[in-house]
Amino acid sequence: MATLVQQAQKLTLSSRAFYNSVFGRFAHKITKMFGYEMVLPMNTGAEAVETSVKLARKWAYEKKGVAEGQAIVLSVSGNFHGRTLGIIRYVCVCRFYDEFRKDL
Repeated sequence: MATLVQQAQKLTLSSRAFYNSVFGRFAHKITKMFGYEMVLPMNTGAEAVETSVKLARKWAYEKKGVAEGQAIVLSVSGNFHGRTLGIIRYVCVCRFYDEFRKDL
């Protein structure tokens, strides 16, 4: 518990929206460790899913030559990744989301 309290007093949430003194060191270490040029840490599952969809579409258009607007993202039934408008289009089981899905 003492370690948790000590960490929470320093940094409770690491968001790219706010400066913190440890992000630069973290980004440097993790990119060197995995051999990447950049890192994009996520705080939520919804954020991770939306970013992965964006990256997959970009890869399809830029690397695989898929025509603009023709990329297809598949999802499975029974999933739940959050309640953002972008993710709602992938939710298959909740009747309350139907009114929002048509706008996406």
